[in-house]
Amino acid sequence: MTHYARLGCTAVLSLLLNVSTVLAASVSIISSGGGIYIIKGDAMDGVAGIDLSLSYDSSSLATPSVSQGGLISGAMMAANTATSGTIKIAVVSNQTFGNASMGTLTTTFLPGASVTLDLTIYLRSANGQSLYVETAHIV
Repeated sequence: MTHYARLGCTAVLSLLLNVSTVLAASVSIISSGGGIYIIKGDAMDGVAGIDLSLSYDSSSLATPSVSQGGLISGAMMAANTATSGTIKIAVVSNQTFGNASMGTLTTTFLPGASVTLDLTIYLRSANGQSLYVETAHIV
């Protein structure tokens, strides 16, 4: 096998190992009751940036707020809740996040409201490359 063939095989193997790590990344939103939703990230080892957009029915939910959880402690976070019906969250770190709870999103229900949330999320590596999210769902 030539030097170039070995180098090519090594590059492909390295790419496959990186892709398999990224493919395992998942994000979920879990209701913990009382208007509190936990945004949970699993297998986020290669992730250093998060761009999350959450849409909700503004006639059902009011006064959302966002707080940092264990996974993103030490990272820079900006949350925009000023537009009724949408919450945008950006998180950037100089280290990857690992496996833990990404953060807590707190929303306040209006009496008797049913809740519908829509999640859009993009993940970034430490060097800014887009990463694949295996699952993004609301439980």
